[in-house]
Amino acid sequence: ILNYPLLELELGDEDVNEVDVQRDPIIRAGAHTDYGAFTILKSGGPGLQLQLSGGTSGKGKGGEWINVPHLPDAFVINLGDLMQRWTNDRWRSTLHRVVAVFDEAENKDGITKAGMKTTETTNVEDNKKKKVHQSAQRQSIAFFVNMNGDAKIVPFSTCVDEKHPSRYDEILASKYLIQRHAQSMGQTTK
Repeated sequence: ILNYPLLELELGDEDVNEVDVQRDPIIRAGAHTDYGAFTILKSGGPGLQLQLSGGTSGKGKGGEWINVPHLPDAFVINLGDLMQRWTNDRWRSTLHRVVAVFDEAENKDGITKAGMKTTETTNVEDNKKKKVHQSAQRQSIAFFVNMNGDAKIVPFSTCVDEKHPSRYDEILASKYLIQRHAQSMGQTTK
């Protein structure tokens, strides 16, 4: 279970032009790909984004972060690094991250569609009014599909031909996962 508690962002009138959470989002989980074959995710709220790899989908440009719609009764499937290796890069591992979501469309009680709340406070020291924006809480369940450690990972023969030579050498699943984990910790392995 992945838990992202609500955050509070306090802004005064002078801060409004300085802070743009759409342009410079507050990162809850940094950009990464999953190491295994794929991940099944039951999302608990908005905030998941994925990055387009090259604009080949016709929607947006490569490198652009896209919000994944939160659908309460749906699952999200992220392809992982091993699937990318198996398909010789025909299917790409999903680069994704989680950001804090601050929704500005409120009802009369100051509560947004996503259950977030904005309140107004006054600082007793300088008597300036500030708005406190509350992010959505996000709780998700992830099921990571990995291979047995002794499984040999090599591109499928149907994904390799003269125009598309193998981009990857054979590797044991356990060795690959250990390498990727070490990389994420800033270490190198052989």
